[in-house]
Amino acid sequence: MATTLTSQQIVKAGQQFSVGGNAESFSRPVLPGTVLNPYAFLVDISERAHTREMAVSNVLATAGIGMWSFSIYSKKFHLCPVASGFLGMKGSSTFGLSILMQKLVEWKQKHVLETAKAACVSQQEFETELHINTNNCDSRWLKLTGKLYCSDGLAMKMMGTMVDITAAKQEELRKNDLLAFLNHELRRLQDGYSQ
Repeated sequence: MATTLTSQQIVKAGQQFSVGGNAESFSRPVLPGTVLNPYAFLVDISERAHTREMAVSNVLATAGIGMWSFSIYSKKFHLCPVASGFLGMKGSSTFGLSILMQKLVEWKQKHVLETAKAACVSQQEFETELHINTNNCDSRWLKLTGKLYCSDGLAMKMMGTMVDITAAKQEELRKNDLLAFLNHELRRLQDGYSQ
């Protein structure tokens, strides 16, 4: 059974160990709660955050939802396998901002980056649609959501989801085409009656 020491007991133990030694020869005992490496907690927090991200990504993948992230410091995008698949790539993908910019220009979708930038400035969530042509020449519609995450007032990472909405978008476009056709035919009928 583990024993928990109070702060007074820890101070007292430290004093007992330091009696009779100078600062150079004194080796402080390792007590419960003592941090050996002052930066170890950062590594631990980072590992725990990564583990949580992976767990969330796996749950979203079962629903066909991709996850993306952008690290402010490394300037790298990371896509889970589902999100990579939407863009015609295989497995997890990590790439720089310049590659994303090239793709957005190629797809004529620069508004996606502008929407994300505006969300960063206002520190709001964003949602936008992305129309792409993958390597197979498939036309695909994706819905992107994202948010900037900060720690102690510093921007750390932007993260969000990616969902394939191609079927819904094609249905919407078909309905719009049908309505446009019906409106045109109704106008022709009205013109015929008015003559």
